Amino acid sequence: MSVRAVAAVSVLVGAAALLGHAVARAASAAAVPAATFLDPANDVKAGDVDLRSISVGKQNGALVVRFTVRKPITKNVSYTASVKSATGSWALVARRGAGVDSFMLYDLTFGRTTSVTGAIQGRTATVRAPIEALGGQTNAALGRVSAYFRAEPVGGRSGDADRAANTGPTVYFCLTDRRPRPKWGPCIWPGQVR
Repeated sequence: MSVRAVAAVSVLVGAAALLGHAVARAASAAAVPAATFLDPANDVKAGDVDLRSISVGKQNGALVVRFTVRKPITKNVSYTASVKSATGSWALVARRGAGVDSFMLYDLTFGRTTSVTGAIQGRTATVRAPIEALGGQTNAALGRVSAYFRAEPVGGRSGDADRAANTGPTVYFCLTDRRPRPKWGPCIWPGQVR
């Protein structure tokens, strides 16, 4: 093998190693587990309105809220996370109605509405809102939010709504497991279930 061929292979191997390290760092930065709040089962009759758990976390520059209900999600149902941080208040909404899934971010401070991404599949509804849309915050700056949740029938469907974390002490979700942990008070930390 010529000297040029050996040099070319060495350069390619070095570039691949650097790329591999960058990908691993990005994956580990994005792989912070969500903080999860549990809600009692069977507090409403409809299984796709009966909240079981809600997870809140950060992933790839987005605030991600995942609702899990007791039975598969059917139609004419809405899931809302009312979220508050030091810079404002927002509602993240996943809604299924008339055969269409929609995902919205409502800025409750300024009255703005933005379409965001999400998914409804099986027993889960997920909403992803860009963190920069939350009052101009950055991924690094957004460390803790308080939240409460609601699932309800919509579009002419009748039945009771299910609410979670809306009574009693405020429920806080810490989104970055910093070391040492800040003295933020009671918090559900990444990876914790409470």
